Amino acid sequence: MAQPLLIPAADLLVDVGNPRLAQSSQGQRETLRALAQEQKRKLVVLAKDIAEYGLNPGDPFYVIELANGTPQRFIVLEGNRRLAALRALENPSIFEGAVSTNVLSSLRRLAQSYARSQIENINCVLFASRDEAEHWIELRHTGQAGGAGIVRWGSDAASRFKARGGTGPTDTQALDFLERRGDITNVERANVPATTLRRLLDTPGVREKIGLALEDRRLKILGDEEPVAKALQWIVTGLTDGTIKEPQVSNVEDRTRFCQ
Repeated sequence: MAQPLLIPAADLLVDVGNPRLAQSSQGQRETLRALAQEQKRKLVVLAKDIAEYGLNPGDPFYVIELANGTPQRFIVLEGNRRLAALRALENPSIFEGAVSTNVLSSLRRLAQSYARSQIENINCVLFASRDEAEHWIELRHTGQAGGAGIVRWGSDAASRFKARGGTGPTDTQALDFLERRGDITNVERANVPATTLRRLLDTPGVREKIGLALEDRRLKILGDEEPVAKALQWIVTGLTDGTIKEPQVSNVEDRTRFCQ
């Protein structure tokens, strides 16, 4: 039975048989270097995120005990990229010659700041064997599996998430507004050419004509809601049925004239 466990970072080992690698490596150092060669600049991006935010508390490492380990050590089955990034932050020199000089320089800069607040313990899930962990690892890495795996957000869902934090694109905010009112359905909004709608709403002259303002990246309705909703619906309908085509609003002048 899998069980949660807090394990010192120093007691974790990368998996020498990691599926990301074409061939199994001979040891820890070689496996870490092979992972770095495979990831290239992605390793820097991951290391930077860890240095700034730490490890995702909702995404533990999957581990098994190292057989006959003295002292007790654990092999990471899921989380090897993150462990490689941690090792790069702890000692970037082990990647010398395995990555480009630019990547190595970036890792060394990140290591300097990371040294002041190193991660000592890591949330893990301990499995009794590789076989026990296999199902869960497969779900994480092989797609949606009909809904049993991780179902990725579409572009609209991702934009909606950002909008709720105040950073979403204008088209998502506008479509959310119309959907909340019941003016469009979720199915209908999926057919709206988001890029063209965004271009229109990102144009000050268009927003002014519709009755919208953009303050701190949020769309704000000026005056009565009804005429704003009616104008947005007219644009959305035109974009969806092809009455409004992208070439008609391809530049700022065209977009501004379009709404006059």
